[in-house]
Amino acid sequence: MKKNKTNDFENEVVITLVRRAFNGTCPVYKPTLYANGRCAYEGETFVRVIGRKTFTISETRIRMLISLIDGIGFLSLKESYEEGVIPDMATAVNSITINGKTKSVRNYYGDPNAPKELTRLEHMIDKTVNSHQWVK
Repeated sequence: MKKNKTNDFENEVVITLVRRAFNGTCPVYKPTLYANGRCAYEGETFVRVIGRKTFTISETRIRMLISLIDGIGFLSLKESYEEGVIPDMATAVNSITINGKTKSVRNYYGDPNAPKELTRLEHMIDKTVNSHQWVK
């Protein structure tokens, strides 16, 4: 039986967003999305739901997110935007794994040089998994 290379590629895509607090009460949690629609939420501190939740979303929503990742040139972004001029801001770490290779980008919200598209991607990840239901 011949394998479908497109499906193999898509099933190896993993999208992770880690929200971290600096010195405050910012929510700390991590949504993880897989190309086949499987998702997980892990809440740590300053969130409504602490612990792990698993669920499924449509592959169409995952494909839209993958398209956005490609559209902002995620793989060509710097590994870190942490030259903050504003102290005590939250940080997000975005990680994309494709075919076993991972690219991570740290986004400190006090860094004025961070691309706005990166923050937009983070919001879209949250929206795609509906993080709001567990965080607020």
